[in-house]
Amino acid sequence: SSLKPAPLLSRKISDPTILMSDASASAFKELRIKTSSVKRLVKDLSSYSAEVIKETNKLESMKAASADVHDVKHQENVLAEASMMIPDVKQRLESALGDLQLLMSDFEGDEFAEAEEVKIANETIDAASAAQAEA
Repeated sequence: SSLKPAPLLSRKISDPTILMSDASASAFKELRIKTSSVKRLVKDLSSYSAEVIKETNKLESMKAASADVHDVKHQENVLAEASMMIPDVKQRLESALGDLQLLMSDFEGDEFAEAEEVKIANETIDAASAAQAEA
């Protein structure tokens, strides 16, 4: 049996990265990675903020129900641990967002305006800025 050579173009012709240089493809890959990092940190911040609210409500209801002192103390520790995560995530988000915004300066101009990666990155920057304002 004879092996067929692999096709030179494994991607569709409409794929814009085919028309790009290796440097541009690498820059778009870095943009996707940094965008994903910021998205993950926005999700983490939202999750930790929701957890703090949930644990605060649970603590208040335990106190209102005159729960056991040890149970209340344990719940206070749970709340403290959840609360400690928020400043760390905020700092990491600020750093990752700054990195993404800096990288986006490489993608200014009409030739990149329609690139899906650039649109997603801009949406992510807006979402991250809103998340920072809320937290």
